[in-house]
Amino acid sequence: LSLAPPLSVNKEMSPTKLTEYMGVGLAVIATKGIPLQEQFLRDSNSGVLVDWSSPSLVAAFLSLSSNPEKLEEMKKSAYEFSHKNLRYINYIDKFNYLIGFDRNK
Repeated sequence: LSLAPPLSVNKEMSPTKLTEYMGVGLAVIATKGIPLQEQFLRDSNSGVLVDWSSPSLVAAFLSLSSNPEKLEEMKKSAYEFSHKNLRYINYIDKFNYLIGFDRNK
């Protein structure tokens, strides 16, 4: 679960918990209203986005528990997406370039 109320203060949130879960191959149920969280789940197809409500959360649990094949696909997608797109090592060269760091010096 990566649940956060869709408050304006949360719109800039970096969903660390979400990415950690995905990195170990877990499908995630996450709340709508956090743009980066929504983007990661939509791009990866690794979980379910829900409204900030109990009925929406219950529906997501029921949906995933009744479809184990889909759950396994989401888990695999989470792992693959996170290792391809969410690892710092994938971006360190770009970051070093931006700050003017040269490893060869």
